[in-house]
Amino acid sequence: MRAQYLSAVKAGITRLRDKGGASEDALFDLVNGYVTAARTIRMRPGARLPLTLPPGTVGLTSFRGAFVVFADAVMPPGPGYSVVVLKHPSNGAATLREIHFSLPFLGYLYVVAEFSDGSTYHYWLEEGKPWAAGTTYLPGALVSPTVANGLAYRLLDTGSGHGPWEAYATRTAGDIVVPTTANGYRYTVTSVSSNGARSGNTEPNWPTDAGATVNEDVAIENPYASAGSGTAGGSVPVWSGGRLTAPGDLIRPVNLPAPTATAPINGNFSGGSTGWDIEGGAEITAGRLQLPGSISDGAAINKAIFVVPDGGNLTASCQIEQGAAVAGATRGWCEIRWYSKEDVMVSYTQGNMITSGLATSTVVSSKPAGAAYARAVVALWSVADHTHLTFGDNLTVSGAVNGLPAGLVYQAVQATSAHTAGAEPAWPNLLGKRVVDGGVTWEAVAITRVTWQAAPLYVSAGSEPAWPTSVGGTVTDGTVTWQAVSRRIEDPNCPNSKVVVIAASKVFAADGDTVRYSATVAPKDWSSADDAGFLPTGLQNYGANPVAAMGLYRGNLIPFNAEAFQLWQVDEDPASMALLDALPMGSTQHRAIAAVSNDLLFLSSQGVRTVGIAASSTNFQAGDVGMPVDVLVQAWLADPSVVPRALYYPAAGQYWLMFAKGGKTEVFVYTMTQIGQVGAWSRYLFPFEVSAWAIQGDSLHLRSADRIYRMEDGAIGDEVSQGVTTPFEGIIQWPWLDFGQPGVTKMLYGFEVVGQGKVKVQVGFDQTNGGAFTAPYEVNPDTLTGGPIPMPLAGPSFAVRLVYDGTEAWQWNAFGLYLQDFRPMT
Repeated sequence: MRAQYLSAVKAGITRLRDKGGASEDALFDLVNGYVTAARTIRMRPGARLPLTLPPGTVGLTSFRGAFVVFADAVMPPGPGYSVVVLKHPSNGAATLREIHFSLPFLGYLYVVAEFSDGSTYHYWLEEGKPWAAGTTYLPGALVSPTVANGLAYRLLDTGSGHGPWEAYATRTAGDIVVPTTANGYRYTVTSVSSNGARSGNTEPNWPTDAGATVNEDVAIENPYASAGSGTAGGSVPVWSGGRLTAPGDLIRPVNLPAPTATAPINGNFSGGSTGWDIEGGAEITAGRLQLPGSISDGAAINKAIFVVPDGGNLTASCQIEQGAAVAGATRGWCEIRWYSKEDVMVSYTQGNMITSGLATSTVVSSKPAGAAYARAVVALWSVADHTHLTFGDNLTVSGAVNGLPAGLVYQAVQATSAHTAGAEPAWPNLLGKRVVDGGVTWEAVAITRVTWQAAPLYVSAGSEPAWPTSVGGTVTDGTVTWQAVSRRIEDPNCPNSKVVVIAASKVFAADGDTVRYSATVAPKDWSSADDAGFLPTGLQNYGANPVAAMGLYRGNLIPFNAEAFQLWQVDEDPASMALLDALPMGSTQHRAIAAVSNDLLFLSSQGVRTVGIAASSTNFQAGDVGMPVDVLVQAWLADPSVVPRALYYPAAGQYWLMFAKGGKTEVFVYTMTQIGQVGAWSRYLFPFEVSAWAIQGDSLHLRSADRIYRMEDGAIGDEVSQGVTTPFEGIIQWPWLDFGQPGVTKMLYGFEVVGQGKVKVQVGFDQTNGGAFTAPYEVNPDTLTGGPIPMPLAGPSFAVRLVYDGTEAWQWNAFGLYLQDFRPMT
């Protein structure tokens, strides 16, 4: 007699060979258990019922540590979950049928929803901050109610009826505008420096703090044309001593400067040289200007500064007496000289020359470009070959402005901030002139100032409004109008298909025989040139059929159709996208694709396959991981009413392929226990139909109808309803094993079991009759200490079946058989 031990299971369920040389480390069936890294078998986790949902919701995803489900009507949230409302854009009677995709993208869920009328739409569920009382909101703001109702509400930017800011518009106190680019604030004119103050040609840099101010300082065109007796007012501050002054600051004087002159100083020379600058050989004697005949020229320049508006004229006249010299030997005339603000002469104009007798010389001169002011001159000339005197007298001027330039203020032009002196300086009355005041240099300028004050346009009320529950509905909240929004992707280029993948900061969606993608980090934009676009999958190899499934393989996008898949390099830059490969192995089951480690498992018409093996072999029959259970999976694929769903459960290292029908779900579980080695298949049977799933932390949650189940390792039975737990049976069955030389009859004397949990043992003895098993025989979980359990049985091969009733935790470690070979045939 010899002992034969089954002590290590490596392959799990394998239906490739169930008799005639079948492997001892493979199983014919494994139900509600899985193969561990130690090659033992443990009971699967039990389902526990943590949440019951209200009727009318669909889908399940985990987002920000809580569950999210979806509905087409407003529902209150519950403990541990929230309900997001998704509305059909045009059919109010359509109800939500299924969620095909829901994953976070840029901090919000991107969702693909199907409705009862068969239509599918995409949504990007921006949430916004919870509503708050007395809060300033800006255009485009999105809020959610403090008690979530599944909808979001966007601010309607109405502008509150105020017109936009306009260039060159005249302003008065109380005027209100909004910026040309809305920022959620309105701006009121609180003061103007003078009547006729206006805006410039450039919009101010608007502040966005309530009560903040901004000034529009606009240079006055031709300020001398409307000269007055004072400076700008309004919000231009008055000069003060010891004031810290920054470059660009404006002030107005305490003591105004004297206006510019409108008449010559001592124009009749009665005061002698007072008010005159003398040039050449001219001299003032006995109340008039004279030039000796022996001197060639001379002139008297009046010290009065005359200011003329742009485009204006200045007229000056004086009397010239030619004297006793012969006509032409002496001359005299009146002259106007123009100067820049830096006191550099720009140009001059001479009046008519008096060459004989007593006559008047008059000059009319237009203000030239670059001139700031003018001075009047009495000029005399002689041939200098005689001793006769020539005389000039009675200078008069007309056309100069009467008063100070409109909007006269002083602007700090020093390089850095500095303090003013203790005493007010003597202010220049000429624009462009500068004066030093302690560490500050002031320049005379002419401006109008308009002061704007910011106030928010949109401020919420003190209490939360009654939120509308239909998309498009509005509600007034203080000065805000909120509108319920669907958050649907409304770009016409979004294909609204069920097959969606997120990669390279874009959303990819199947669109017939092409794959469209959104703009980078802009899921609502499917139209921007050189950013959004499409992959021409239909123009490539095997691209004739529509794209039916998509997945990611090592960062590359794989679109599947019925006949093949293509491998595309995707990138944020469309110019860097490229077709890498195409192979004739297809899939139409988008819901059954799952990324596992650095590979991609997909469901083909033959069964579960991996891109890695399929791509290297180009053959569905090349020993791929799903082949051991092909016959079982194909039986489900023959039923078109069943939608396969797949997931990867990282905490357990398992790929789940689920088929739900008739109130139950069968799951084909592929457990990877050793890196680089083939995993083991088993089957889980659940007494409920799984419609959606989510992973939260390390836990897997399954949704069935209105219940969410959590998979708990070590839990006994499935809690199908609150407080009601149904044990699940565990089955381990080996194929028909020869246990030695094939065809030789063996005598089984007894067996031993090593493990945990009571178990019923059955042994099959006729491999031609799959149901020929001994009656179930219940034994203790570990029989080694008590000796073998007798079971006399003869046959050329045996199939061992272990059945655990599920009322206690169980684990299988080993099974031993005690055999005696009969004499082989000779």
